[in-house]
Amino acid sequence: MKRRQKASQTKTRSEIQPVVCGIRAGFPLTQGNMDQATRNQGFQFGVPHQVAMSNSSEGFLLLRSAVFAVFLAFLFLSLTPGAANARGYGDDNKNVELRTVHGIVVDKNENGIPSSIVYLENMKTQGVRTYIADDSGNYRFSGLDPNEDYEIHAEKGALASSTHTISSFDSRRDIEVVLHLIHKKK
Repeated sequence: MKRRQKASQTKTRSEIQPVVCGIRAGFPLTQGNMDQATRNQGFQFGVPHQVAMSNSSEGFLLLRSAVFAVFLAFLFLSLTPGAANARGYGDDNKNVELRTVHGIVVDKNENGIPSSIVYLENMKTQGVRTYIADDSGNYRFSGLDPNEDYEIHAEKGALASSTHTISSFDSRRDIEVVLHLIHKKK
């Protein structure tokens, strides 16, 4: 009688679906290697063992937990301060002192010209910033990258100034340029 109960509790080969980390394996499963697989369930020394399971949901859970562990490791490594500096971000950019270019737009008699337009062009990106001079002819551009070269000139009506170059080799952080409107606009 006990022998019959034991035989009825044993699953047949069709009832047991062998799974390797959530993927069905195509090999016959015997009682011997089924016992071995159920004892070792999972990973041993980094090598996946064949795990016998009655359904694939246990394999899916194993795979899902492994993916979650990898995600957490990546998240941890990407949020550490060392990782930010390795990508080129962080404290290095905080120490850069930005430049300021300011001055006055004047005519041939050295009188300030209000509402003249001052153009500042970044020579690397070709980006242009403009400033409309105040009532005294003053202008100001701040927050300029010291590692970039710039060209600056002013225009008002039919007149224009000469173009001045602001070099990245100029170590001054505060640069004053007086723009003389003496040329006809081209």
